[in-house]
Amino acid sequence: MSAISEAFRNDNEIYFLVELDLQGLIKRYSTKGAIQVPNSGGDDLLFDGKLISIPTVSNTFDFHSFRYSNPQVRIEIINNDRFQDNEISRKLESGRGRIWVWSKSLDWSDIEDFPIFSGSIRKVTHNKDAYSCILIDFASTVYDYLDDYDVSNELPGDMIWNLLNRYTDIPGDYINRASFKDMNLILKGLVIDTLVDNRVAAFDLIDRILFQCLCARCQRYGQIAAVVFDINGPVIDKFYQHDYLNRTISIEKTPYEKVTNHLVISYDPTSNSPAVVTWATNDIEYDWSNNRKCAESYAEHGILPETKLYFSDCGHKGSAHYCANRYLEFFAFNHDLITIDFPYHRVFDLLEGSIAELNIEEGSDLNGDGWTDEKCILLDKSYLADRIKTHWWRINV
Repeated sequence: MSAISEAFRNDNEIYFLVELDLQGLIKRYSTKGAIQVPNSGGDDLLFDGKLISIPTVSNTFDFHSFRYSNPQVRIEIINNDRFQDNEISRKLESGRGRIWVWSKSLDWSDIEDFPIFSGSIRKVTHNKDAYSCILIDFASTVYDYLDDYDVSNELPGDMIWNLLNRYTDIPGDYINRASFKDMNLILKGLVIDTLVDNRVAAFDLIDRILFQCLCARCQRYGQIAAVVFDINGPVIDKFYQHDYLNRTISIEKTPYEKVTNHLVISYDPTSNSPAVVTWATNDIEYDWSNNRKCAESYAEHGILPETKLYFSDCGHKGSAHYCANRYLEFFAFNHDLITIDFPYHRVFDLLEGSIAELNIEEGSDLNGDGWTDEKCILLDKSYLADRIKTHWWRINV
């Protein structure tokens, strides 16, 4: 358990802290009165108690697109010092904001590198009582494009890291390098070949590559990061009924229309023009006759409609086959999705993509005993006033 989680467990309550950097002018706000945060590395930091409401910070994963929504967080402050006057001398939309969660036994050095969100500032509205703005994920506010790009036999994490550093204006300290290194380690044997011969947005290309790898982009500690879903990864925590804040646990299913046991792929494009895309290799089929996962799915679901995928960044049969089988790991069956609320100290340290064993009375079981040590992947977290809401994907079906 980290120092942050330990403090959350021992202290009576948590506070949300917001810092707005308006081109060098720093404004700091808190949710419950003026807060003096001790800072072993310098002067204590004063956060003015002017937040009208507690922000809700969410990274929401969508199984239809296999992406996280680009999040935004609304900030509303008491306007008794005329915040709007800053608009005259500063370009507020060039400013940046960050949000932390803090409790009283924590030093600033404990939390500084672990914000729960960061983003660009966009004004919403103001009057004499309140000033409202939103913080928007950087991917939604950075408009960088590639006109020509041709790279072969690159590790996927390295390729995305290079795209972020060379072709976007995102500063290096807002990119989570460790997550892209982990991507290379987990996706062993996969290499990417990317061809761009027509103008494309940098983040559209990044998300395109991630989707083929069955990975996704999200924020981690206020940085752009890759989430690598590894069904064979290690179990790093275990939860029981007494850990949950819910009276009862909500369990639903992944979208049935996404389930497939007949997958058709094309790979190795020779052109990526939107008008005419040609493929060196076209219509490779995976079904119950030649693929184990498809055969198991066929036994469970019967014949399902064909799913067509285009692997624009796979230049070799081995890479295309790797990505096709990863797709079937997630979509050959209808999996359970679980929603659970936790106290902050239990899951603050968990990262999206982590695997934990869940014990849930409501889980289906032939003996009526529920789930025991059921392996599930953490999909996303939402930071609320007094709890963290989590969503999980059950690996087994």
